[in-house]
Amino acid sequence: GLFCEDTQLNISPSYFKPGEAYGGRCLKGETLIHTEEGLHQIKKLKVGEKVYGHDGKLHKITDKFERFINENLIKIKPHGLLDFSLTKNHPVLGIQRKLKFNPKTNKLYNNKIKNWKSEWIPSEELQRGDYLVFPIFKEKNNVKSLKLLSKRNRKDLINSFPLSKDFMRLIGYYLAEGNLEKNRVNFSFHEKETEYLEDIKNIAEKIFNYKTSKIFKKKNSKGATIRINALRLRNLIEDLCGKGAKNKKISSKLMTLPLDLQKDLIKGAWRGDGSKSAGVWSWATISRELFNQMRILLMRQKIAFTSLSREGYIDKKGIKHQKSYTIRIRNYTEIKKMNKLMNDFEIKKNLKQEPHKTIWIENGYMYYPIHKVEKEPFKGKVYNLEVEGVHSYLCENATLHNCLSKDLSVLQKMIKKLKVNCPLINSISKSNDIQKQRDKK
Repeated sequence: GLFCEDTQLNISPSYFKPGEAYGGRCLKGETLIHTEEGLHQIKKLKVGEKVYGHDGKLHKITDKFERFINENLIKIKPHGLLDFSLTKNHPVLGIQRKLKFNPKTNKLYNNKIKNWKSEWIPSEELQRGDYLVFPIFKEKNNVKSLKLLSKRNRKDLINSFPLSKDFMRLIGYYLAEGNLEKNRVNFSFHEKETEYLEDIKNIAEKIFNYKTSKIFKKKNSKGATIRINALRLRNLIEDLCGKGAKNKKISSKLMTLPLDLQKDLIKGAWRGDGSKSAGVWSWATISRELFNQMRILLMRQKIAFTSLSREGYIDKKGIKHQKSYTIRIRNYTEIKKMNKLMNDFEIKKNLKQEPHKTIWIENGYMYYPIHKVEKEPFKGKVYNLEVEGVHSYLCENATLHNCLSKDLSVLQKMIKKLKVNCPLINSISKSNDIQKQRDKK
Protein backbone atom coordinates (compact mmCIF):
# COMPACT_ATOMS: atom_id res chain seq x y z
CA GLY A 1 0.00 0.00 0.00
CA LEU A 2 0.96 3.65 -0.29
CA PHE A 3 1.74 5.56 2.88
CA CYS A 4 3.49 8.67 4.19
CA GLU A 5 6.25 9.05 6.74
CA ASP A 6 3.67 8.83 9.52
CA THR A 7 2.43 5.24 9.63
CA GLN A 8 -1.04 6.44 10.68
CA LEU A 9 -1.39 8.39 7.43
CA ASN A 10 -1.99 5.32 5.26
CA ILE A 11 -3.74 6.32 2.07
CA SER A 12 -6.44 4.06 0.65
CA PRO A 13 -5.69 3.02 -2.96
CA SER A 14 -9.13 4.45 -3.83
CA TYR A 15 -7.61 7.93 -3.93
CA PHE A 16 -5.20 7.00 -6.71
CA LYS A 17 -7.83 5.68 -9.10
CA PRO A 18 -8.62 7.71 -12.24
CA GLY A 19 -11.59 10.02 -11.86
CA GLU A 20 -12.53 12.94 -9.65
CA ALA A 21 -9.49 14.40 -7.91
CA TYR A 22 -9.16 14.08 -4.18
CA GLY A 23 -9.77 17.44 -2.56
CA GLY A 24 -12.59 19.78 -1.58
CA ARG A 25 -14.14 17.23 0.76
CA CYS A 26 -16.19 18.98 3.41
CA LEU A 27 -18.48 18.95 6.46
CA LYS A 28 -21.67 20.75 7.38
CA GLY A 29 -21.09 24.03 9.18
CA GLU A 30 -22.62 22.80 12.45
CA THR A 31 -20.20 19.85 12.72
CA LEU A 32 -18.35 20.01 16.03
CA ILE A 33 -14.54 19.96 15.94
CA HIS A 34 -12.22 19.20 18.87
CA THR A 35 -10.15 22.35 19.49
CA GLU A 36 -7.79 23.65 22.14
CA GLU A 37 -10.77 25.32 23.82
CA GLY A 38 -13.27 22.47 23.52
CA LEU A 39 -15.81 21.65 20.82
CA HIS A 40 -16.60 24.35 18.26
CA GLN A 41 -18.56 24.37 15.01
CA ILE A 42 -16.28 24.12 11.99
CA LYS A 43 -17.87 27.19 10.34
CA LYS A 44 -16.81 29.35 13.32
CA LEU A 45 -13.15 28.27 13.41
CA LYS A 46 -10.44 30.69 12.30
CA VAL A 47 -6.97 30.35 10.82
CA GLY A 48 -4.39 30.28 13.62
CA GLU A 49 -6.61 28.44 16.11
CA LYS A 50 -5.52 24.98 17.20
CA VAL A 51 -7.36 21.69 16.65
CA TYR A 52 -6.53 18.13 17.60
CA GLY A 53 -5.07 15.91 14.87
CA HIS A 54 -4.94 12.15 14.35
CA ASP A 55 -1.87 12.00 16.60
CA GLY A 56 -3.85 13.28 19.61
CA LYS A 57 -1.91 16.56 19.68
CA LEU A 58 -2.79 20.18 18.91
CA HIS A 59 -1.94 21.75 15.53
CA LYS A 60 -2.65 25.13 13.95
CA ILE A 61 -5.28 25.69 11.27
CA THR A 62 -3.42 27.11 8.29
CA ASP A 63 -6.37 27.53 5.93
CA LYS A 64 -10.15 27.23 5.84
CA PHE A 65 -12.40 26.55 2.86
CA GLU A 66 -16.12 26.82 2.22
CA ARG A 67 -18.33 26.11 -0.75
CA PHE A 68 -21.98 25.58 -1.66
CA ILE A 69 -23.27 22.12 -2.60
CA ASN A 70 -26.55 20.42 -3.48
CA GLU A 71 -25.91 16.69 -3.16
CA ASN A 72 -26.23 13.67 -0.90
CA LEU A 73 -23.96 13.54 2.13
CA ILE A 74 -22.75 10.33 3.76
CA LYS A 75 -24.28 10.00 7.24
CA ILE A 76 -22.35 7.64 9.53
CA LYS A 77 -23.74 6.31 12.81
CA PRO A 78 -21.02 4.67 14.96
CA HIS A 79 -22.02 2.00 17.47
CA GLY A 80 -22.77 3.67 20.78
CA LEU A 81 -21.83 7.19 19.58
CA LEU A 82 -23.49 10.17 17.89
CA ASP A 83 -23.75 10.28 14.08
CA PHE A 84 -21.97 12.70 11.76
CA SER A 85 -22.30 13.66 8.07
CA LEU A 86 -19.73 14.53 5.42
CA THR A 87 -19.36 14.71 1.64
CA LYS A 88 -18.62 11.60 -0.35
CA ASN A 89 -14.97 10.57 -0.57
CA HIS A 90 -14.02 12.58 2.52
CA PRO A 91 -11.14 10.59 4.07
CA VAL A 92 -11.96 8.96 7.42
CA LEU A 93 -9.44 7.05 9.55
CA GLY A 94 -10.76 3.52 9.87
CA ILE A 95 -10.44 -0.19 9.17
CA GLN A 96 -12.49 -2.05 6.57
CA ARG A 97 -13.69 -5.48 7.64
CA LYS A 98 -14.97 -6.78 4.29
CA LEU A 99 -18.15 -7.95 5.99
CA LYS A 100 -21.12 -9.61 4.36
CA PHE A 101 -24.67 -8.92 5.47
CA ASN A 102 -27.27 -11.68 5.77
CA PRO A 103 -30.75 -10.12 5.30
CA LYS A 104 -32.46 -13.27 6.64
CA THR A 105 -30.78 -13.05 10.05
CA ASN A 106 -30.15 -9.29 9.92
CA LYS A 107 -26.57 -10.03 10.99
CA LEU A 108 -23.06 -9.66 9.61
CA TYR A 109 -20.79 -12.63 9.16
CA ASN A 110 -17.25 -13.53 8.05
CA ASN A 111 -15.97 -10.59 10.05
CA LYS A 112 -12.43 -11.66 10.87
CA ILE A 113 -9.75 -9.03 10.35
CA LYS A 114 -6.29 -10.26 9.45
CA ASN A 115 -4.58 -6.89 9.56
CA TRP A 116 -5.80 -4.19 12.00
CA LYS A 117 -3.87 -1.45 10.21
CA SER A 118 -5.86 1.76 9.88
CA GLU A 119 -5.98 3.80 6.69
CA TRP A 120 -7.76 6.82 5.25
CA ILE A 121 -10.93 5.46 3.68
CA PRO A 122 -13.41 7.38 1.45
CA SER A 123 -16.59 8.00 3.43
CA GLU A 124 -18.82 6.43 0.75
CA GLU A 125 -16.83 3.17 0.94
CA LEU A 126 -17.44 2.74 4.67
CA GLN A 127 -20.18 0.33 5.66
CA ARG A 128 -21.77 -1.31 8.66
CA GLY A 129 -19.22 -3.35 10.60
CA ASP A 130 -16.18 -1.32 9.54
CA TYR A 131 -14.25 0.30 12.38
CA LEU A 132 -13.55 3.97 13.11
CA VAL A 133 -10.32 4.96 14.86
CA PHE A 134 -10.10 7.86 17.34
CA PRO A 135 -6.91 9.01 19.15
CA ILE A 136 -6.38 9.45 22.88
CA PHE A 137 -5.54 13.11 23.56
CA LYS A 138 -1.85 13.42 24.43
CA GLU A 139 -1.45 17.08 25.39
CA LYS A 140 -0.08 17.38 28.95
CA ASN A 141 0.07 20.22 31.47
CA ASN A 142 2.05 19.55 34.64
CA VAL A 143 1.48 22.83 36.46
CA LYS A 144 0.84 22.64 40.21
CA SER A 145 -1.38 25.71 40.40
CA LEU A 146 -3.56 27.79 38.11
CA LYS A 147 -3.84 31.53 37.66
CA LEU A 148 -7.15 32.78 36.39
CA LEU A 149 -7.82 36.06 34.62
CA SER A 150 -11.48 37.03 34.58
CA LYS A 151 -12.89 38.66 31.45
CA ARG A 152 -14.86 40.93 33.79
CA ASN A 153 -11.76 41.75 35.88
CA ARG A 154 -13.53 40.74 39.07
CA LYS A 155 -11.51 41.70 42.13
CA ASP A 156 -13.19 39.01 44.19
CA LEU A 157 -11.91 36.19 41.97
CA ILE A 158 -9.33 33.79 43.41
CA ASN A 159 -6.28 34.50 41.23
CA SER A 160 -4.19 31.50 42.23
CA PHE A 161 -4.98 28.19 43.92
CA PRO A 162 -3.23 24.83 44.34
CA LEU A 163 -4.16 21.92 42.15
CA SER A 164 -4.79 18.79 44.18
CA LYS A 165 -6.84 15.60 44.07
CA ASP A 166 -9.21 17.12 46.62
CA PHE A 167 -9.83 20.19 44.47
CA MET A 168 -10.39 18.09 41.33
CA ARG A 169 -12.88 15.93 43.21
CA LEU A 170 -14.73 19.08 44.27
CA ILE A 171 -14.92 20.10 40.60
CA GLY A 172 -16.35 16.66 39.80
CA TYR A 173 -18.98 17.02 42.51
CA TYR A 174 -20.02 20.39 41.10
CA LEU A 175 -20.27 19.08 37.54
CA ALA A 176 -22.66 16.40 38.77
CA GLU A 177 -24.66 17.88 41.62
CA GLY A 178 -23.65 21.52 42.05
CA ASN A 179 -25.45 24.76 41.28
CA LEU A 180 -24.60 28.43 41.67
CA GLU A 181 -26.54 31.23 43.30
CA LYS A 182 -25.55 34.87 43.57
CA ASN A 183 -23.06 34.51 46.42
CA ARG A 184 -22.74 30.78 47.06
CA VAL A 185 -22.30 27.24 45.76
CA ASN A 186 -24.81 24.48 46.56
CA PHE A 187 -24.28 20.73 46.39
CA SER A 188 -27.22 18.30 46.58
CA PHE A 189 -27.12 14.51 46.91
CA HIS A 190 -29.45 11.73 48.01
CA GLU A 191 -29.90 11.55 51.77
CA LYS A 192 -28.01 8.23 51.80
CA GLU A 193 -24.96 9.90 50.21
CA THR A 194 -24.08 12.32 53.01
CA GLU A 195 -20.51 10.98 52.97
CA TYR A 196 -20.00 12.94 49.74
CA LEU A 197 -21.37 16.10 51.34
CA GLU A 198 -18.98 15.59 54.26
CA ASP A 199 -16.15 15.26 51.74
CA ILE A 200 -17.16 18.57 50.13
CA LYS A 201 -17.27 20.23 53.54
CA ASN A 202 -13.76 19.01 54.39
CA ILE A 203 -12.35 20.11 51.03
CA ALA A 204 -13.79 23.63 51.32
CA GLU A 205 -12.31 24.05 54.80
CA LYS A 206 -8.95 22.44 53.94
CA ILE A 207 -8.18 24.31 50.69
CA PHE A 208 -10.03 27.61 51.01
CA ASN A 209 -10.60 27.83 54.78
CA TYR A 210 -14.34 28.25 54.20
CA LYS A 211 -16.96 27.24 56.72
CA THR A 212 -19.92 25.49 55.15
CA SER A 213 -23.53 25.28 56.21
CA LYS A 214 -24.81 22.27 58.04
CA ILE A 215 -26.10 19.44 55.88
CA PHE A 216 -29.86 19.86 55.73
CA LYS A 217 -32.57 17.72 54.21
CA LYS A 218 -35.37 19.06 52.08
CA LYS A 219 -38.93 18.62 53.26
CA ASN A 220 -40.93 15.92 51.50
CA SER A 221 -37.78 14.88 49.67
CA LYS A 222 -34.96 12.37 49.93
CA GLY A 223 -32.40 14.99 49.02
CA ALA A 224 -29.69 16.50 51.22
CA THR A 225 -27.86 19.78 50.55
CA ILE A 226 -24.80 21.66 51.73
CA ARG A 227 -24.14 25.36 51.02
CA ILE A 228 -20.83 27.21 50.79
CA ASN A 229 -21.38 30.95 51.20
CA ALA A 230 -18.23 32.12 49.47
CA LEU A 231 -18.41 34.52 46.53
CA ARG A 232 -14.80 33.95 45.47
CA LEU A 233 -15.21 30.17 45.31
CA ARG A 234 -18.52 30.59 43.49
CA ASN A 235 -16.87 32.80 40.83
CA LEU A 236 -13.90 30.46 40.54
CA ILE A 237 -16.13 27.47 39.83
CA GLU A 238 -18.16 29.40 37.25
CA ASP A 239 -14.96 30.36 35.43
CA LEU A 240 -13.75 26.75 35.38
CA CYS A 241 -17.00 24.86 34.79
CA GLY A 242 -19.76 27.19 33.60
CA LYS A 243 -23.22 27.71 35.06
CA GLY A 244 -26.43 25.75 34.55
CA ALA A 245 -26.72 22.00 33.94
CA LYS A 246 -26.89 22.32 30.15
CA ASN A 247 -23.89 24.66 29.99
CA LYS A 248 -21.53 22.85 32.34
CA LYS A 249 -18.11 21.98 30.95
CA ILE A 250 -14.51 21.42 32.02
CA SER A 251 -12.02 24.23 31.46
CA SER A 252 -9.30 23.44 28.90
CA LYS A 253 -6.83 24.15 31.73
CA LEU A 254 -8.08 21.01 33.50
CA MET A 255 -8.37 18.77 30.43
CA THR A 256 -4.59 18.41 30.03
CA LEU A 257 -3.65 17.86 33.68
CA PRO A 258 -1.87 14.66 34.89
CA LEU A 259 -3.94 11.49 34.91
CA ASP A 260 -3.86 11.12 38.71
CA LEU A 261 -5.55 14.50 39.15
CA GLN A 262 -8.14 13.77 36.48
CA LYS A 263 -9.04 10.49 38.19
CA ASP A 264 -10.51 12.42 41.12
CA LEU A 265 -12.51 14.70 38.84
CA ILE A 266 -14.01 11.57 37.26
CA LYS A 267 -14.62 10.10 40.69
CA GLY A 268 -16.53 13.16 41.91
CA ALA A 269 -18.62 13.41 38.74
CA TRP A 270 -19.57 9.72 38.73
CA ARG A 271 -20.41 9.73 42.44
CA GLY A 272 -23.05 12.32 41.59
CA ASP A 273 -24.44 11.52 38.13
CA GLY A 274 -23.18 7.96 37.88
CA SER A 275 -24.80 4.67 38.84
CA LYS A 276 -23.90 1.01 39.03
CA SER A 277 -26.59 -1.51 38.22
CA ALA A 278 -25.77 -5.24 38.05
CA GLY A 279 -22.12 -4.24 37.99
CA VAL A 280 -22.47 -2.04 34.88
CA TRP A 281 -21.48 1.63 35.21
CA SER A 282 -23.61 4.43 33.71
CA TRP A 283 -23.26 8.22 33.79
CA ALA A 284 -25.60 10.84 32.29
CA THR A 285 -25.67 14.58 31.61
CA ILE A 286 -27.67 17.07 29.55
CA SER A 287 -24.51 19.00 28.58
CA ARG A 288 -23.17 17.82 25.22
CA GLU A 289 -19.83 19.54 25.86
CA LEU A 290 -19.38 17.86 29.24
CA PHE A 291 -20.43 14.52 27.75
CA ASN A 292 -17.65 14.71 25.15
CA GLN A 293 -15.09 15.88 27.70
CA MET A 294 -15.92 12.95 30.01
CA ARG A 295 -15.35 10.62 27.05
CA ILE A 296 -11.92 12.17 26.51
CA LEU A 297 -11.01 11.80 30.19
CA LEU A 298 -12.06 8.13 30.25
CA MET A 299 -10.04 7.43 27.11
CA ARG A 300 -6.99 9.00 28.75
CA GLN A 301 -7.50 6.49 31.59
CA LYS A 302 -7.67 3.76 28.90
CA ILE A 303 -11.26 2.91 29.82
CA ALA A 304 -13.43 2.00 26.81
CA PHE A 305 -17.18 2.67 26.80
CA THR A 306 -20.33 2.94 24.75
CA SER A 307 -22.67 5.92 24.77
CA LEU A 308 -26.09 7.01 23.62
CA SER A 309 -28.31 10.07 23.42
CA ARG A 310 -32.00 10.35 24.27
CA GLU A 311 -34.25 13.03 22.83
CA GLY A 312 -36.20 15.25 25.21
CA TYR A 313 -39.66 14.08 26.25
CA ILE A 314 -42.56 14.73 28.63
CA ASP A 315 -43.26 11.92 31.10
CA LYS A 316 -46.62 10.68 32.44
CA LYS A 317 -46.55 13.25 35.23
CA GLY A 318 -46.18 16.08 32.73
CA ILE A 319 -42.54 16.73 33.64
CA LYS A 320 -40.40 17.91 30.74
CA HIS A 321 -37.02 16.16 30.32
CA GLN A 322 -34.26 17.65 28.19
CA LYS A 323 -32.13 15.73 25.69
CA SER A 324 -29.57 13.68 27.59
CA TYR A 325 -26.29 11.90 26.89
CA THR A 326 -25.23 8.68 28.63
CA ILE A 327 -21.90 6.85 28.92
CA ARG A 328 -21.92 3.14 29.75
CA ILE A 329 -19.05 0.88 30.82
CA ARG A 330 -20.22 -2.67 30.23
CA ASN A 331 -17.31 -4.92 29.28
CA TYR A 332 -15.87 -6.97 32.17
CA THR A 333 -12.30 -5.74 31.58
CA GLU A 334 -13.36 -2.10 31.42
CA ILE A 335 -15.60 -2.47 34.50
CA LYS A 336 -12.60 -3.70 36.48
CA LYS A 337 -10.66 -0.58 35.46
CA MET A 338 -13.55 1.69 36.49
CA ASN A 339 -14.02 -0.16 39.77
CA LYS A 340 -10.37 0.48 40.59
CA LEU A 341 -10.70 4.18 39.80
CA MET A 342 -13.86 4.48 41.92
CA ASN A 343 -12.51 2.29 44.76
CA ASP A 344 -15.48 -0.01 44.28
CA PHE A 345 -14.28 -3.52 43.53
CA GLU A 346 -17.57 -5.41 43.49
CA ILE A 347 -18.15 -7.54 40.39
CA LYS A 348 -21.54 -9.17 39.90
CA LYS A 349 -21.40 -12.94 39.36
CA ASN A 350 -23.67 -12.84 36.32
CA LEU A 351 -21.14 -10.85 34.27
CA LYS A 352 -19.09 -12.91 31.86
CA GLN A 353 -15.40 -12.48 32.53
CA GLU A 354 -14.28 -11.95 28.95
CA PRO A 355 -17.23 -11.27 26.63
CA HIS A 356 -16.71 -10.24 23.01
CA LYS A 357 -15.29 -6.73 22.83
CA THR A 358 -17.17 -4.33 20.59
CA ILE A 359 -15.19 -1.22 21.53
CA TRP A 360 -11.69 -1.12 22.97
CA ILE A 361 -8.52 0.97 23.38
CA GLU A 362 -5.13 -0.11 22.07
CA ASN A 363 -1.87 1.61 21.06
CA GLY A 364 -3.18 5.09 21.84
CA TYR A 365 -6.43 4.78 19.88
CA MET A 366 -10.03 3.76 20.54
CA TYR A 367 -11.66 1.42 18.03
CA TYR A 368 -15.43 1.28 17.55
CA PRO A 369 -17.63 -0.20 14.80
CA ILE A 370 -20.01 1.56 12.46
CA HIS A 371 -23.66 0.70 13.06
CA LYS A 372 -25.22 2.36 10.02
CA VAL A 373 -24.28 4.29 6.86
CA GLU A 374 -26.91 6.13 4.82
CA LYS A 375 -27.30 9.03 2.40
CA GLU A 376 -28.57 12.41 3.57
CA PRO A 377 -29.83 15.04 1.07
CA PHE A 378 -28.19 18.40 1.73
CA LYS A 379 -28.22 21.84 0.16
CA GLY A 380 -26.03 24.57 1.63
CA LYS A 381 -22.51 25.53 2.61
CA VAL A 382 -19.88 22.99 3.61
CA TYR A 383 -16.47 23.58 5.17
CA ASN A 384 -12.99 22.07 5.32
CA LEU A 385 -9.72 22.85 7.12
CA GLU A 386 -6.04 22.69 6.28
CA VAL A 387 -4.07 21.72 9.40
CA GLU A 388 -0.36 22.20 9.90
CA GLY A 389 1.88 19.14 9.99
CA VAL A 390 -0.55 16.22 10.33
CA HIS A 391 -3.18 17.39 7.80
CA SER A 392 -5.95 15.91 9.92
CA TYR A 393 -8.50 16.98 12.51
CA LEU A 394 -11.15 15.43 14.74
CA CYS A 395 -14.88 15.93 14.52
CA GLU A 396 -16.98 14.83 17.49
CA ASN A 397 -16.71 11.09 16.80
CA ALA A 398 -14.28 10.57 13.93
CA THR A 399 -10.77 11.28 12.69
CA LEU A 400 -10.73 13.13 9.35
CA HIS A 401 -8.08 14.00 6.79
CA ASN A 402 -8.21 17.56 5.48
CA CYS A 403 -6.40 17.45 2.15
CA LEU A 404 -4.15 14.98 0.37
CA SER A 405 -2.27 17.50 -1.73
CA LYS A 406 0.46 18.02 0.89
CA ASP A 407 0.91 14.25 1.22
CA LEU A 408 1.08 13.94 -2.55
CA SER A 409 3.93 16.44 -2.51
CA VAL A 410 5.82 14.06 -0.22
CA LEU A 411 5.23 11.24 -2.71
CA GLN A 412 6.33 13.49 -5.54
CA LYS A 413 9.62 14.21 -3.76
CA MET A 414 10.16 10.49 -3.21
CA ILE A 415 9.40 9.78 -6.88
CA LYS A 416 11.80 12.52 -7.99
CA LYS A 417 14.54 11.21 -5.69
CA LEU A 418 14.11 7.70 -7.07
CA LYS A 419 14.00 9.08 -10.64
CA VAL A 420 10.71 7.30 -11.34
CA ASN A 421 8.13 8.62 -13.79
CA CYS A 422 4.63 8.68 -12.24
CA PRO A 423 2.28 10.89 -14.32
CA LEU A 424 -0.81 9.76 -12.36
CA ILE A 425 0.48 11.27 -9.09
CA ASN A 426 1.40 14.51 -10.88
CA SER A 427 -2.01 14.71 -12.55
CA ILE A 428 -3.85 14.21 -9.26
CA SER A 429 -1.72 16.91 -7.65
CA LYS A 430 -2.49 19.40 -10.42
CA SER A 431 -6.21 18.58 -10.20
CA ASN A 432 -6.14 19.17 -6.47
CA ASP A 433 -4.49 22.57 -6.92
CA ILE A 434 -7.21 23.58 -9.37
CA GLN A 435 -9.99 22.33 -7.09
CA LYS A 436 -8.42 24.05 -4.07
CA GLN A 437 -8.48 27.40 -5.88
CA ARG A 438 -12.09 26.77 -6.95
CA ASP A 439 -13.14 26.05 -3.35
CA LYS A 440 -11.70 29.38 -2.22
CA LYS A 441 -13.95 31.28 -4.63
